[in-house]
Amino acid sequence: MEENKKTLQSEYENLKTDREPWLSAAKEAAKYTIPSIMPSDTDITKNRKSKTTIVTPHQSVGADGVNNLASKVTTTLLPPNQTFFKFKMDKAAIMQTANEAGQDQATIETEINKGLANLETMILDYMESSSDRVCLGEAMKHLYIAGNVLLVYDSEKGLKYYPLSRYVIKRDYYGNPQKVITEEKIAFLELPEKLREEVLKKYLECAKEKSPDEQCEKLEDKELTLYTGFKRCKNVWKVYQEVEGIELTENAGQYPIDICPFIPLRYVRVDGEDYGRGLIEDYFGDISYLDTLCLAIKESSLAASKLIMLVNPASNTKIRRLAQAKNGDFVEGRAEDIAPLQVNKYYDLQTAQAEADKIERRLNRIFVMKAAVQRQAERVDTIALLKLS
Repeated sequence: MEENKKTLQSEYENLKTDREPWLSAAKEAAKYTIPSIMPSDTDITKNRKSKTTIVTPHQSVGADGVNNLASKVTTTLLPPNQTFFKFKMDKAAIMQTANEAGQDQATIETEINKGLANLETMILDYMESSSDRVCLGEAMKHLYIAGNVLLVYDSEKGLKYYPLSRYVIKRDYYGNPQKVITEEKIAFLELPEKLREEVLKKYLECAKEKSPDEQCEKLEDKELTLYTGFKRCKNVWKVYQEVEGIELTENAGQYPIDICPFIPLRYVRVDGEDYGRGLIEDYFGDISYLDTLCLAIKESSLAASKLIMLVNPASNTKIRRLAQAKNGDFVEGRAEDIAPLQVNKYYDLQTAQAEADKIERRLNRIFVMKAAVQRQAERVDTIALLKLS
């Protein structure tokens, strides 16, 4: 028992090292799409309740594409007000049931289909009342950006997901999961009453070595780290949890090997690797280049839109009188002595804009955006404008 207490937390810390390359790639991909999905180390604050200031990308093509794909896939997997599956009993099983019951096969089949239809309706009602669709939509965003996400079904809270930053996994060469450990925060008051006394005792022992200010901190306001481990053992999955090194014996249990309570999703599977690779990683070159072009175009356009008038210093034109003149006033001076400052980078910006448009069209096809299949109807728009005028 004592070994398990030490092993669960220590194994998580050890496996974090193996996860680091994939986590770094996920943060880099999120940087150009949806940074809040996987904030960088500089954006993360110690207090999760405080708002984190996140640096947003200079274009919205990546975020728009990921949101579009996640929405389409979620609607396809869990369509609203209709089931994505259908229960059906084998004809041979219906015939055998009818023979054993001594009834007509058509009657038995009608009753069975009616019961299966009622079961489908019950599942549909559960889907509509639960937040599984919202959870799946958020999980799909993590899957496209980070390439990995963990879905766990809780009998009380329903479906929930863990981002790559809050779980570790160990697979065999063929990709079958062997061990999964999750990390999350839990409030002190959510612990069982018996466990609160053990945590309080341990906290008070550790508080003796801390400063008086830290000792005054209320334990009820603290968030404790909860580790949940799923380990494959022969024909069962063993599940156990621990908080602050104390095992939650009430939550320990096991599942049959074919009824797994979690689904570790990977977008791109590579044999021999514990984690997958995301969609954004495949097209990272285009997205990062488009972000750089958009930044250059934005800065150049802002510089070009700035109005600065140049006045010949050897002329008799008074700059102050020009600045104070109202509309329609007469001011002594020569037009040749005054000229606006021009950037003269129009053609260079046209080249950058054309390259950005080409990349954006390419990304629109990847993200299955409507703009990728929508016809450019400039002539139709022109005729409509002429009719309106």
